[in-house]
Amino acid sequence: MILDQRCMAILTKMVHAPTHVSPQELMEELQISKRTVYYDVDKINSWLKDQGLDELKYVRAAGFFLDEEEKQQIKQRLHSFDKAGSYEFSRNERMAWTAILILTREKTIYLQDLMDKLGVSRSTLLADIRELKKQLNQFQVQLNFHKPSGYYIAGEEQDKRKMLIYFLTQVLTNHGWNELLSEVQLTIHGAPGLSPEMFQRTDLETIYEILNESESFSGVHYTDEVMETLSAHIFMLIKRFNQGKYIKMDPVEKQVIKETKEYIAARFICRKIESGFRIEVPDDEACYLATYLLGAKISDYDTHELENQDLDILKSMAVRMVDDFQKYACVFFFKIGRNLNGIY
Repeated sequence: MILDQRCMAILTKMVHAPTHVSPQELMEELQISKRTVYYDVDKINSWLKDQGLDELKYVRAAGFFLDEEEKQQIKQRLHSFDKAGSYEFSRNERMAWTAILILTREKTIYLQDLMDKLGVSRSTLLADIRELKKQLNQFQVQLNFHKPSGYYIAGEEQDKRKMLIYFLTQVLTNHGWNELLSEVQLTIHGAPGLSPEMFQRTDLETIYEILNESESFSGVHYTDEVMETLSAHIFMLIKRFNQGKYIKMDPVEKQVIKETKEYIAARFICRKIESGFRIEVPDDEACYLATYLLGAKISDYDTHELENQDLDILKSMAVRMVDDFQKYACVFFFKIGRNLNGIY
C-alpha cells in the first residue's frame, strides 16, 4: 500500500497525539469529508498491516487512537521509511521538492535523480518542471539545465531565498514540533545532494532555543508555527552559508532595519549561530533575518510597548477622519453598541 501526503499527515498526528483523535478533528484540520477520513484510515491500516504493525483502533465516542507501545513501533518504522517506494507525492509536493533539491544541491542533479527521488515517470516530471518554471517567474528566478552541471536555479540570492522559504513552507506539516521533525527527515531521506544528517534533532532544537531567547530582545512572542518553521528556514540558510551563498541588502534598507528591535534580535540569533555552528554570518544576513522577523506572525505584544499618548493620537485622527467623511460625503454613521472613546 502506498501512502500520500494526507495519509502521512494523519499517521504522524496519531503517533504524536496525547489522546484520541476524532474524525471531526481530522475533517476540520485537513479540510476533507468524513468519507475521505475513513478512506485514508483504511489505506493507513493496510500499510500498517503490510509492515506487521497493529492497525489504528477506534472508539465510537472518542475517535482513533494508538497504544504507547504501538506509537513507538510506528515511529521507528517511519524514521526508516523510504518515500521513493511507499509514498505518493502530490503535484505541489513534487514541484516544491524539485525546487528545494535543485537549489540546495551539493552535487549535479539530472532528471533521473529527480525521477528516482519522487517516484514518477519522465513525462510526469517534465510536466511538473514546465509548471514549476512558470511558478518561479513570480520569484524572478529561472530553472535552467546545462548538460555538464545538470539542473540549477539562476537569479539573485535574495529572490532564491524567497523561493526557498515559500516551497519549504509548503512541504512542512506544522501541527507540532515532533511532527515537523518527522516530516522534514522523512522527506529528505535518501534525497540526492542532501545529507541524511542535514536535519538533526539536536541542531533544530538548538536553533529553536536560540529563537526562544531572542524573543526577549523584541518584546514579541511568536506563534508555535512560526517558531517551528523558522527553525527549519534558518537551518536551510546555514546550508547556504556553508556553500558561500550570501545576500546583499540595500544600504538604505539596512539603515531602516537597524533601527528596529527585530534587528537586535536578529543580531543575537546570528551571534549564537556563529558560535554554535562555527560559521561567519555577515551583517547583511542579520538584516535579512530581521525582515523575516518583522513579517512573522506573533501571538501577543507586550502592552507596555504601546504608549497611551500614541493611542490617544490615533483615536483622535480616526474620529476626525470619520467626521470629515460625513461632512463632505453627506453620509452619516450611527452608533451601534458601546461608544469607544468617541469612535463609533
